Amino acid sequence: MNKFLNYIKILILAAVIIIQQITTTSFNHVIFVVLVLAFILNHQIRLRLKNDSSFIITILIDLAIVAFLVYNFSINNSLLLLISSVDVFTYKNYNYALTLLLAFCYTTLNILNYNATTLVSLLFFYTFLITQLIISKQHSNNIKLNYLYDDIRKYSYELERAKAQIERYSAQVSELSTIKERNRIAEDIHDSVGHQLTSLLFRLQACEIELKNNKEKGLIQLTAITETLRNNLVLLRNKVKNVEVKSYSNFNNTIVELLEEFKKDKPFKISFSMKGHVVKLSPEIETVLFNNIRESLTNAAKHSNGDEIAITIMYKANNIVLTFVDNGNNSKTYKVGYGLRAMQNRTTLLNGSMTIINEQGFLLKFIIPFKEN
Repeated sequence: MNKFLNYIKILILAAVIIIQQITTTSFNHVIFVVLVLAFILNHQIRLRLKNDSSFIITILIDLAIVAFLVYNFSINNSLLLLISSVDVFTYKNYNYALTLLLAFCYTTLNILNYNATTLVSLLFFYTFLITQLIISKQHSNNIKLNYLYDDIRKYSYELERAKAQIERYSAQVSELSTIKERNRIAEDIHDSVGHQLTSLLFRLQACEIELKNNKEKGLIQLTAITETLRNNLVLLRNKVKNVEVKSYSNFNNTIVELLEEFKKDKPFKISFSMKGHVVKLSPEIETVLFNNIRESLTNAAKHSNGDEIAITIMYKANNIVLTFVDNGNNSKTYKVGYGLRAMQNRTTLLNGSMTIINEQGFLLKFIIPFKEN
């Protein structure tokens, strides 16, 4: 950007000197050269100044030099103010006020020295200023976007580190109590906070793309992501203080809310149904079903290349069957990671079973025995 502006300044300076030579056959070359050199020196001094008052003084000196050149040589020398306008637009303070000052002085000089080329000169000058304004605005927006991209990348790295720390914490907690209790605590933290952090990563990636296309909409999404992250920190503190089993007042609505939240950021078509004679389940069974569905959704978002998910809860006489299937073209082999192992463990604690079928999609089937209250 700076190189381009320097080329523009050199072209303007060269044009002024050439026009002076062509349009004026008899003039004092020594005074003209001295004044042009003084203008160049003043410009170089301005580039090295850091405070506002000194910058404004150099602009006023430019105006004085140009006015002298116009009255003693040619009106075309007023084009030197274009160089001053370039410096004004790239300066962070008072740029609009100084631009108006330059425009007023340029217009006044041309009107006082009116000739056949005055209108063309004014049209060129204001076209140049408007073009500078557009370029400067775009450059400023690009700088802001770069800062936003840096913030998004920083938040992504922090979320990844936070998720890794939570998973390490979950592993350490397992040493503090009995096998059943420590596994339940670790799985509960992983299911709630781990799922939300994974969702936040997806939303941040989508937000980065949105910022490139629509900055205002992207900023709204970034604000929402920040609020969600804050809520998750509160959730994590509550989990540490209180790890008792969660009970849902309306199990069906809780599942529907989970699916609606998931669909906000994931390109999946989801169907959900309950079949059989629906009865009230114990809080332990509801918790396991809810966490297994949430973990299955997270796994689908990470590993499935499909676009459809079907979830069914079947109420039978002595057991309840949860089926989760997606239409992804998964490979024949799969790795049993922490998520699948956690679902297996929590299902086994209720004397249930988990089945995995990895053909024509990925299917998870959970069978949990229960007695109707």
